[in-house]
Amino acid sequence: FRLRQGGGADKGLSRRLTDGGPYNARWFGATADGTDDQPAIQRALDSAPAGGSVFIPPGTYVIGDTIEIPSGTTLRGGGFGTLLKRKAETTLTGYEVEEIKFGTHQIHPLLTTRQGAGGTEEVVIRDLHIQENTSSTSGPRTEAGIWVNDAINTKLLDCKVEDVRDDLAQSAIDDFYRAFCVCITNSTRTTIQGGIYNTAGYEVIGVRGGSRRTRIQGIVSTNVGN
Repeated sequence: FRLRQGGGADKGLSRRLTDGGPYNARWFGATADGTDDQPAIQRALDSAPAGGSVFIPPGTYVIGDTIEIPSGTTLRGGGFGTLLKRKAETTLTGYEVEEIKFGTHQIHPLLTTRQGAGGTEEVVIRDLHIQENTSSTSGPRTEAGIWVNDAINTKLLDCKVEDVRDDLAQSAIDDFYRAFCVCITNSTRTTIQGGIYNTAGYEVIGVRGGSRRTRIQGIVSTNVGN
């Protein structure tokens, strides 16, 4: 990157010019020091230009709320050394999904394609390690490492997702599928390629709600119980 001096209202400030390269989440305040890095990563994604990318360097980033990835954006880490870990004892944003239950239920993803009218297109998530947190206590809820919803042409490449869970009453379990490493709903042309998906007794990859043309290739699943 290069630095240039700002002008006008920004006079005296420096701006980063990436010359088309990825934005770095650390430029926006991500620290990997145990504080909540979700706001900084979200700022980076919201600031990236259409067709741009955001890079999260290796480190452990605590995530206290859902990260939404806008259309045309790539979110990538530095391999499994870039860990996004759900903050303990927190309530992530819940999204209503009809397809997971016979009725309305909320799913609490750590990463998701941006929600709202029109959905998203051309999102890439790659080279990240995503870890849920068994110390999370706000429920009842269904967790997902990554939720692809109302999206077209989404690619999940060489990611690791593990330790998804829920904290539902036993009586509710039969009503819907429980926790997911990856949940895909109302989406077309989703590719999951490479990576490790690990969950004990829950859903590794759930494809629901009219999703079409989902391609899964070359993944390693260490699921126990499903």
